[in-house]
Amino acid sequence: MVIDFSDIKRIVGTYLNDMYDHACMINSNDQHYTKLDEMSSIVLTQGDPTAENLACHLAHKFNDIFMKGEVGSYENNPTIHSVKVQEATGAAVTYVLD
Repeated sequence: MVIDFSDIKRIVGTYLNDMYDHACMINSNDQHYTKLDEMSSIVLTQGDPTAENLACHLAHKFNDIFMKGEVGSYENNPTIHSVKVQEATGAAVTYVLD
């Protein structure tokens, strides 16, 4: 299925800005979490906040958003195939949904 890029950018961009922009990502089992609890932008992760775990989380989250029909007016709701997270030039991971 083809989807208008502006729809993807609107949904994905808003989610990323709202949840992750200037946020501290920390494992929910980390003993230092309580010391950071006063920060306004904390994202708790299940496991270490690696690029691999982030790509997996975002792929599933975006797929859920798209399956709910929050992307736009399409006859069939689009699905996510994969998400690529790039940490630095030449250092990236791609998570592919089954």
